[in-house]
Amino acid sequence: MGVIKKLIRQHKILFFTAVFLTILSVLLNLCWNKFLMELLNRLGNSVSCSSQAGMGLWFLTRGGWIALLYSFSEFVSFCLASCVCENFAHDLRMGYVKYYLQNDIRNLAVLKAGEEQSAMQNE
Repeated sequence: MGVIKKLIRQHKILFFTAVFLTILSVLLNLCWNKFLMELLNRLGNSVSCSSQAGMGLWFLTRGGWIALLYSFSEFVSFCLASCVCENFAHDLRMGYVKYYLQNDIRNLAVLKAGEEQSAMQNE
């Protein structure tokens, strides 16, 4: 747990931006679901088309914006989360290499090849 806290401190702006965008994406998903609920309710309640024409255009425009914002938010959230994961994995690998290079060769000689490989792959 300490390693993760250290990684978050090192990349706090990137990490918290990714968290914020993920939360925003979830909220936009909820808005999209609410819009779909309202759309299905309107389709189920067949009211006179003349009174609904103006409201229908505004309603569908709103749905288009929600879908556009949701798609953009999902894409940016995915890209930023992937970047954060790659940065964390890179720092973990480099930390192990640093440990490996600074450690005494006698301590490393007793490790089996499988243990070394497992440690290098962060398993």
